[in-house]
Amino acid sequence: MNFSLSDEQNEILSCDGDLKVNATAGSGKTTTLALKAKLVEDDPVLILTFNKAAKYEVENKCREFSVNNVTAEHVHSLAYRNTFGKKKVKIGDLQVQEIIAFLGIREVQGSPVNSVFLIANYIILIVKYFCSSLHVHVTDLTPDDFKELVIDNFFFKNFEKLISYADRIFEAIQDQQLAMPHDAYLKMYWAKGHQLPYGHIYFDEIQDASPVMLDLMLRQNCTKVIVGDEHQQIYSFRYSDTNLKNLDFDEYALSTSFRFGNSIALAATDLLKLKERFGIPCEINEVKGFEVPSVINGYTAVIARTNLGLFNSAIKLINQNSDFMKNIYFEGDLNHYNRSDSGVSISDVYHLYKGERSAIVNTMLKSIQTFDRAKEYALQTSDYSLQMLCSMIETYKDELPRLINELKKRVGRTKKEESNLIFTTAHKAKGMEYDEVYICDDFMTIKNMESAANEARTGIARIREELNLIYVSLTRSKGVAAFPEDLIY
Repeated sequence: MNFSLSDEQNEILSCDGDLKVNATAGSGKTTTLALKAKLVEDDPVLILTFNKAAKYEVENKCREFSVNNVTAEHVHSLAYRNTFGKKKVKIGDLQVQEIIAFLGIREVQGSPVNSVFLIANYIILIVKYFCSSLHVHVTDLTPDDFKELVIDNFFFKNFEKLISYADRIFEAIQDQQLAMPHDAYLKMYWAKGHQLPYGHIYFDEIQDASPVMLDLMLRQNCTKVIVGDEHQQIYSFRYSDTNLKNLDFDEYALSTSFRFGNSIALAATDLLKLKERFGIPCEINEVKGFEVPSVINGYTAVIARTNLGLFNSAIKLINQNSDFMKNIYFEGDLNHYNRSDSGVSISDVYHLYKGERSAIVNTMLKSIQTFDRAKEYALQTSDYSLQMLCSMIETYKDELPRLINELKKRVGRTKKEESNLIFTTAHKAKGMEYDEVYICDDFMTIKNMESAANEARTGIARIREELNLIYVSLTRSKGVAAFPEDLIY
């Protein structure tokens, strides 16, 4: 090796048995895991990651250090392979229209507007929660499971019926009558109770593990090393609630980031201190930067909270004819960024705005008579992504189709390695690093957080996740980070 390990890294490498490591962003955890695996080269080691980019990073580090006993696996690919083998299964998220048609749901008298769609959305919520939970059957769920997630009396009044519907949907998923969500086959794999053929399992980003993922690892008869950072927990939609302190493992830390210097470290520390202001229970230590800056990679990133927030930021820059927009790249398919969380496309909402209902593809939106009614529905159901689509259309009006076409042309002609600007979300940027980072304005501001703090059941959880998302976005930068002034000050 042509570099020196930190004292913290050497301490971790010298310890045996089950370990938990609290790792600051950019603190060399992948290097540490690869070198730890090298020390047990006669035993097979499994390193679990959350995405392909992290998996490739592990594989690259193992090649760099000639580590030959490691298998790097995405958690879901491990479950898929052991559940279906080479069989091709239709994978996809549950869709509102699909559920309505499959169950034959009808309007409930005296219920909120478009109760059919409300019921379908609650069924999706229940199935998602079940797939992440340690409950064996959907019918094991109780209203208490959802008291921190749902505030709508309609949900609890109709709970038994919703559970019955959700049970039927999960059975249909298992029978492959409906598309298989990723967490559904993970749940199916977990239920089999398999033992994996590894002497050591290292789980990276453990703070984002769902209860099912964590239990899947803990039940294995092997040495376990878990690595995470509670301040980077950003997957509440996976119902991750992992607290490293709850696990009886020897505890170590990687507290110095080799990614960025003191300016980013200071801003990150100030951000985390906001958790104290809002009374969020956690341990806050000073984030430490490294005195020698990382090697530049030439990438500048625009990072948003949501897919639609990123799309909206790109449209703004196109509209301003910004010089930044010459060679741009979107992480993932651009078409996935211009839809609401329920699958409504911006083109469908535009058709509704223009009164062209016959051109609308989405069944739910097609059932709504006017653009104003769509805005009303978005407010009543707290569909923030549909609200954003409506807002974009009201902002750009008939200019919007031209702006979207221009964006598509520019994205389609540039490869990532040729781009000067990368558009990504906080979730997709996890594990990545860029020379400069520009954070979009769709994150929750301090003012919004102060309002949310008064929400008895969900406020503090929302604030914690929002601060974590901003922290993750900020710490992707090696040197420069810009963000809206009202974001954290």
